[in-house]
Amino acid sequence: ENGQLEKLAQRSRENDTLEQGEWSSGETGSEDEDTLEQGEWSAGETGSEDEDTLEQGEWSAGETGSEGEDTLEQGEWSAGETGSEGEDTLEQGEWSAGETGSEGEDTLEQGEWSAGETGSEGEDTLEQGEWSAGETGSEGEDTLEQGEWSAGETGSEGEDTLEQGEWSAGETGSEGEDTLEQGEWSAGETGSEGEDTLEQGEWSAGETGSEDEDTLEQGEWSAGETGSEDEDTLEQGEWSAGETGSEDEDTLEQGEWSAGETGSEGEDTLEQGEWSAGETGSEGEDTLEQGEWSAGGTGSEGEDTLEQGEWSAGETGSEDEDTLEQGEWSAGETGSEGEDTLEQGEWSAGETGSEDEDTLEQGEWSAGETGSEGEDTLEQGEWSAGGTGSEGEDTLEQGEWSAGGTGSEGEDTLEQGEWSSGETGSEDEDTLDSGPGGPVGCSALTYLLSGM
Repeated sequence: ENGQLEKLAQRSRENDTLEQGEWSSGETGSEDEDTLEQGEWSAGETGSEDEDTLEQGEWSAGETGSEGEDTLEQGEWSAGETGSEGEDTLEQGEWSAGETGSEGEDTLEQGEWSAGETGSEGEDTLEQGEWSAGETGSEGEDTLEQGEWSAGETGSEGEDTLEQGEWSAGETGSEGEDTLEQGEWSAGETGSEGEDTLEQGEWSAGETGSEDEDTLEQGEWSAGETGSEDEDTLEQGEWSAGETGSEDEDTLEQGEWSAGETGSEGEDTLEQGEWSAGETGSEGEDTLEQGEWSAGGTGSEGEDTLEQGEWSAGETGSEDEDTLEQGEWSAGETGSEGEDTLEQGEWSAGETGSEDEDTLEQGEWSAGETGSEGEDTLEQGEWSAGGTGSEGEDTLEQGEWSAGGTGSEGEDTLEQGEWSSGETGSEDEDTLDSGPGGPVGCSALTYLLSGM
């Protein structure tokens, strides 16, 4: 215990202090500021010569500071970021790991998660609750407010301010009105001479006003929307890119996402809260239900229907059960002889069922998960990659994130809301806790995590 407390004191002297509720392993202090703030998770953090500070609620591993400002703020995700010579910005809704910038354009858009981010010589600071990489300050007003997400933000001479809860990338102010309101998402917004204003909770990119009605309503998402002579209006909570009205019914309903949607002779309509790109109706049933995401989904002879809130790309039905349930995400899922069904809110890619239990539960994220002889089940809201079950208990609990976790002979369970990377259990108790306080005899890691 004295040795563990000495390690904590040494970290403090090196200005690599962990705040309340933080998780970190193999932390290395930099010559400058590499401090982790409240609620942060980090592993193998290396300080840069400049500022590479992680703020509240951040996730990062192997972060390397740039010559300029590359600070991560509250709620950010980044790992092993590496800058390219060209543009390597992350765009909206993307997830990436080990991202390497090309000499050309390898940009990620708004709302994205990525690894390999590098700070620029200019301003690359993220504000509270934001996700962004390569942020550049303008001469005018280009401030991000609380809860915003933005990448490559450029201020205009006019008004291009983002309000609370907004997401935007590459925002450019027009001479007219191009202001984003509360809860909006937008990228490359250009004001038209007519009405091209985004309302509360809207998402839009490169929006151009038409002479007719091409206005986005509350909670809408759209990119390059062009009004047709018929009905091509987006309703509340819709997402669309380059949508073109057909002679028949190709209208997007509330909360829908679609890009280049083309009506089929059969039923290819998107319902409330759906996401789809290049969807083509089959002669059979290939309809997306409420809150679904799908790209090029093709119905199989068996059951390959996507249910409410599902995400899937190129899904092919197996002879057994390979159906995605409510809120699921999956790509190239193949049914095994055993049980390989994804439950509500799950994310999975290339999942292969084991002879035992390798089922993902509600709200889970997993990639390449392989069942062990013991218990390797992911619970609600979990994230895991390449997790392998141990002979003991290596179960992740609700809201947990873990990568490459290996169970020990003792207790190596992660509790609710925990994040861990490469965690290795000891023969004793290596459980991560949350919140202040704790017993005097807690481990050094628990001491750091609890903010004692």
